Amino acid sequence: MTADTTQAQPAQAELAAAHPGWTIWRSNTGRWYATRKAPITMAEGNTGCVRTVHAVDPEGLAEELDKQELRAQRAAPA
Repeated sequence: MTADTTQAQPAQAELAAAHPGWTIWRSNTGRWYATRKAPITMAEGNTGCVRTVHAVDPEGLAEELDKQELRAQRAAPA
């Protein structure tokens, strides 16, 4: 395990705890990804929800996940 991998583990655990509906991972190129555990509904797709998001760092991924969660809330029935 490299120092870079060891440093990524706490960030990955934090993201996973904050966004339990997503699977979080870091690629071997260093980019961060998250994929929804559940399929997207048509209403969610219409609001811009996607199955997988990515970013260059954990902070950017957290921002993308927050955006996705807001879009999903807009798609939820009132």
